[in-house]
Amino acid sequence: MTLGKILQRVSQQYPDKVSLASFDRSITFGQLNEMVNKLANGLLNLGLDKGDRVAVLLPKVPEVIISFLAVARAGGIIFPVNFKLKSHDLKSIFNYVSPAVVISEYGFAPLLEKHLLPQHPFAKIIYLGGKRGRKEGYYIDDIINDESDEMPDMRIKESDVVYLNYTSGTTGLPKGVMTTHANIIWNSVAAIDTFNLNHNDVHMSMFQVYAHPHELFARGLYLGGTSILVDSIFPKTVARAVTEFKVTALMAVPYLFKSLIPLAANKEYDFSSLGIIEAGGMHSSPELVNHFEERFNKRYLPVWGSTETTGIAVANRPHYDYRPGSIGKSCINYDVRVVNSQGEEVADDEEGEMVVKGPAVMQGYFNLPSETESVLRNNWYYTGDIVQRDKDGFLYFLGRKTGMMKIGGMRVYPLEIVEAISAHPSVDEVAVVAERDSMRGEKPIAFVTLKKGESLSSGELKGFLRARLADYKIPRTIEFIKELPKTASGKIIKGELEKRDHKDDIKEISEEYFERLVDIDSKLVELLNERADAILKLRKVLEPRKHSIFYPDYEECLLRRVLEENKGPIYDESLEDIFDKIRSVIRIL
Repeated sequence: MTLGKILQRVSQQYPDKVSLASFDRSITFGQLNEMVNKLANGLLNLGLDKGDRVAVLLPKVPEVIISFLAVARAGGIIFPVNFKLKSHDLKSIFNYVSPAVVISEYGFAPLLEKHLLPQHPFAKIIYLGGKRGRKEGYYIDDIINDESDEMPDMRIKESDVVYLNYTSGTTGLPKGVMTTHANIIWNSVAAIDTFNLNHNDVHMSMFQVYAHPHELFARGLYLGGTSILVDSIFPKTVARAVTEFKVTALMAVPYLFKSLIPLAANKEYDFSSLGIIEAGGMHSSPELVNHFEERFNKRYLPVWGSTETTGIAVANRPHYDYRPGSIGKSCINYDVRVVNSQGEEVADDEEGEMVVKGPAVMQGYFNLPSETESVLRNNWYYTGDIVQRDKDGFLYFLGRKTGMMKIGGMRVYPLEIVEAISAHPSVDEVAVVAERDSMRGEKPIAFVTLKKGESLSSGELKGFLRARLADYKIPRTIEFIKELPKTASGKIIKGELEKRDHKDDIKEISEEYFERLVDIDSKLVELLNERADAILKLRKVLEPRKHSIFYPDYEECLLRRVLEENKGPIYDESLEDIFDKIRSVIRIL
């Protein structure tokens, strides 16, 4: 069974049922199958050969799914690109993958012309949106309008690699996890069994589009269910989507579920349809689980999954009692064991590394045989996660073996941060450790020693890092110390750093935040004066014509639009009071 055959089956079984939906669009299975065929034929006519890589730089829109399935049907290998990375990282990824085709939002055209085409001049670019007329480039709308809707005659096997899921490497090199049709299907079957899903379920995955794109549609595709696409993590937007589409299965990282808790009693939103609350990507604290279940009166289900296992391999099930701190039991199609450093299975309640085997485990890392050999041994994937298993088979996550961090569900290796900090000319030595964070799962803490005679503040160093690291990788806490603790052989003792109290840097952090407050308040004053100036100009134009500038109902409508995306911590009611005060001040000008 391949993804293309599954799409063909469900398009015949449910041709008029909505397969993909967003706030402004919906596509039936019949329409999806037709568009996938057209784009697949377009790719083949552009010269795509079996096994060629197709890079995708798109937001969370239906074209992501259409592209994924079209590349699969044409025999290519799709490669989602994190378009939020720095330009030098994107260039490295393009060189690593050597895409034959790139499917991109039009806004990324200058980036592709600068970082892709000079090294890969023969790569074809297909744009979504934008103006026609670029010398190099095709347009997805034109292809879907013009190409044949006949299914391409391609011999695709379930063992064929269908996409490379990007993950960072310990060496700083990108790693593309080779994932087959079968891997995705076996993982989907495991999730369907775990959560008792069926064709009536409405699925919504809140993971980033470039992190695990198959999670956006795979379960719905297999079952003939509807998949909802929402490209926002603002709690009110998520709540509105759950309400409007009657979402039954919601997949997200824990902090998103935490952000929904204040909306539980809000009568504007209806969460009654939700049956599966699937929390993965980072650790769910027992306190969060209990708080969520108390407010929503629904089961909260922590799970464990990875890119290398194509998704969840361990999960709590709706019909099991929750055990505080547990990530659940192994899913069907996955054999999960806990082993010591010799690879021997340990007894219950003993610590060990979790290893996973099964038909959904990856084939390896693209063009990185040594990296593959380090984690795949006799078909067992060595996860690097240290866990315990109790006598009933429940697993408990304890930490990372390698020190790799997961920040908001995104993988971050300390070495990358160390190298970026070390590039500053005033820095002598650096060590980075992880610390638990209630919102993001983990956060990096940096310990820095300076060269003799040099001075540097944490604010200056963070400014230096912003050009070298994605924002979520920049340590919020940077502690300057005289020397790093080391063993006799010169190795840094990270255990001592992890136990340190960070109160020494309170003064520096306070000074930094006071500076930020002054900057923010200055911008607020500037914006308020700009708003007043705009009102005065409107008044000058409209008042001679006896035209009321704003009706109360219209003002209320504008305010509701602004508050819809309020992320807090200020409550909506408080913001309404602030806006009322602003309006009253401007009226008397």
